[in-house]
Amino acid sequence: MQKIISLGKRISTVNILAFTFLLLVLVGVGFGKSPEKNAMELMELGMYEQAKVLLTNEIIKEPKNSELHFLLGKCFLATDNIAKAQESFDRATLLDPKKGRLIGKAYFNEGKDSFQKGNMWRANQFFPFSVKYDPSLKSEVAAIFYNTAITNINNDNISGAETASKMAISYDSKTAQKISSAALARAKTIVTLIEKRHLVLSLGKFANTVDISYAPKWGNLLYQIITDGHQQLKAQELTELGYQAFQWNTELKDKIFIVYLNLAKKLLQSKEPDVASIAIFLRAANVVDKASSDQIGLLVWNELSKYLSDLKSLRQDRFLTLFNLCEEFGVSAEIKQSSLYELAYGLKLYAEGSRERSLSILKSLVGKFPNTTESAMASKVLSPLPIGKKEMDSKPFRFEGRQGAINIQLLYVDVGQDSIQITYSVRAGDDEAILLYAPKTWEERFAISVEGLYILDDNGEKLYSTHGFIGGRQSQFNKKVKQIELNPGEEVIISAKFPMISEGATSLKFVSPGLNGWQSEWWSGIKLKDRPFD
Repeated sequence: MQKIISLGKRISTVNILAFTFLLLVLVGVGFGKSPEKNAMELMELGMYEQAKVLLTNEIIKEPKNSELHFLLGKCFLATDNIAKAQESFDRATLLDPKKGRLIGKAYFNEGKDSFQKGNMWRANQFFPFSVKYDPSLKSEVAAIFYNTAITNINNDNISGAETASKMAISYDSKTAQKISSAALARAKTIVTLIEKRHLVLSLGKFANTVDISYAPKWGNLLYQIITDGHQQLKAQELTELGYQAFQWNTELKDKIFIVYLNLAKKLLQSKEPDVASIAIFLRAANVVDKASSDQIGLLVWNELSKYLSDLKSLRQDRFLTLFNLCEEFGVSAEIKQSSLYELAYGLKLYAEGSRERSLSILKSLVGKFPNTTESAMASKVLSPLPIGKKEMDSKPFRFEGRQGAINIQLLYVDVGQDSIQITYSVRAGDDEAILLYAPKTWEERFAISVEGLYILDDNGEKLYSTHGFIGGRQSQFNKKVKQIELNPGEEVIISAKFPMISEGATSLKFVSPGLNGWQSEWWSGIKLKDRPFD
């Protein structure tokens, strides 16, 4: 117990000595020194609250002492009480205008310290006040942001460069041209690196918002990328670079136009032309030179017309893209009146589904230009289906009928002079099965209807069967619907006859419609003739 008491006495003695030492330090602050000096010593120790108390008390005694107001303002500034700092600084400058430079420097130092520590919000609170009290500090504040902008430019940090540049220019507009120049210098060092081409464009866009005086040089730089790296760049990238190059340097108009036109020509003449890229280049060329439409239209037509005699190799998608480009840019009246153009226009309508208009144009072509290659091609499209039996290479499919499963397989199609007969094999599964159908379409009261078998050709013509299915053991299911009965594993051949499909049609869809919940729909797609691009 005695040891514990002794230890407690020793601890108390240490605390008393420490307190006494601190008291002597604080009391010693005032010995033989001015209040201003004492306040500054407290501020150096980071004891701003104590300094505020001291200064406030002294200002009551000496309200016209500008130094006391100035130091109090610095205390408030250090503790981020900007409003109070402003009050003290304003009083100081009213009493002594020369204090403005010191106040400006105080704000500047706080701002610079915050900037270096990465506290941009705090820095931007102080810098504006620094130049308010001392305008000569503008160049120093601008230099801080300028150096940051340059660092970001060289590190390819465009967003950082933009932020710093705005601040630098707000304090000194002369930095704009220097920043733009630095961006151009950086771009020149990476312009040959294809993987950094996007940075060149980004740097250019940034630099030209800062200062437009180098715009032509930026245009030349982008043109260099286009000409040197077009093989590594996609069409969309090349056109984006070209548009921007032209905007920055309009003297490049003819050069960029020729680049796009040559790239399009090269693709047009290739064995497997990339029609999407062709369209991009040609549209880009027309943007650069609005008066080039006729020239571009003629270029596309001349290339397209070379391949019209071999539609299979040309392919429908490529044909449509190229012909639509001809229409987009326009061709001469002489070309439009030619048999080849009329054939192409008819084929376009055919491919796009406007069959009636297409067939009308192709018929007109045959009449106006007989004994021509174009007339022969049009006649092929218009020719009727070949008469006779067409075996169908189709696989059976399983259909769940009214009772039991049925395997159905398309066998062949008989094409006559004015009719088409479609024949199927139907086989029951392991159980008895029934296949239902309506021989004809019935319309009754209350909007109840039963639709008969029909075909739909690729011209959109709908044709109903004349008698329904023929073949198999058939009986009446009800007054509207018939049934074909099948024993387990039994196979029967059934067929249905329809009027001839419309002129120019090449395929049809056979449909056995659903029967109001008795049986679901089933159908087959049947190709009977090649289409123009098959």
